[in-house]
Amino acid sequence: MPAGFARSFASPEQIRGERVSVASDVYSLGVVLYQLLAGTLPYQFASLDVLDIERVITGAEPAPPSTAVLHAGAANARNRASSPERLARALRGDLDTHDRDGAAQGAGAQVRVG
Repeated sequence: MPAGFARSFASPEQIRGERVSVASDVYSLGVVLYQLLAGTLPYQFASLDVLDIERVITGAEPAPPSTAVLHAGAANARNRASSPERLARALRGDLDTHDRDGAAQGAGAQVRVG
């Protein structure tokens, strides 16, 4: 793996030392957006060992953003001038309805336009 990038934001193919593409950039952007919205990274690693990171990001499903924001706690809410519960409700409606492949989930899941 090349030196000089943050392993916590690396895509699975970067961690494995494979060729990267625009998809890798999109994955890393998703990690950044998750952190901005939820106040925490989508995955928690026991170490920054490459094998540990690969095992976690390829085998574990991150918590939905609305759940993660509740666990991020009051400090995150103070930074947003909101409550964790209010932010969780907003994220639940917008982000939690899609699975890892981007497909809508649930009986009433719809994609909002406009």
